Amino acid sequence: MKTLLQCYEGHGPRQVRREKGAPVATEQLAALLTELEAVPWPRTTRERPKIRAEYYMILQKPGSGTPDSTRTKKETAKLMKYKRLFDVAVETMADIDLEFSKRFTALAVTKNFVGSPHIDTLNVGPFYGLSLGEFSSGG
Repeated sequence: MKTLLQCYEGHGPRQVRREKGAPVATEQLAALLTELEAVPWPRTTRERPKIRAEYYMILQKPGSGTPDSTRTKKETAKLMKYKRLFDVAVETMADIDLEFSKRFTALAVTKNFVGSPHIDTLNVGPFYGLSLGEFSSGG
């Protein structure tokens, strides 16, 4: 942590933003948690191995890749496998921020994620976060 903070100092003061969370409807939370609990997590190499999570996958929004590319075809197949989860997540987002739900390009889904202070180099745009489940030590 000390090294990280020293790096921050080297880049000058960072803008501090404080955002207030938005309430999510109880029925949306329940539907999303049901879908998450039903996920057949892939038993393959994780997509982002440096992320501290038991499972991690990214679902790309349709139309966000190069049409007919091998990568887009793989992403589309994965999206179809987890379509219900993706759809419920998009519905939940639309209830909070309709415009963002129309323009976001990817949904990261994790299980037992452990966050840490960092500067993200892959996700450089705005994003939303939502944690569901039973928590201890703060959550």
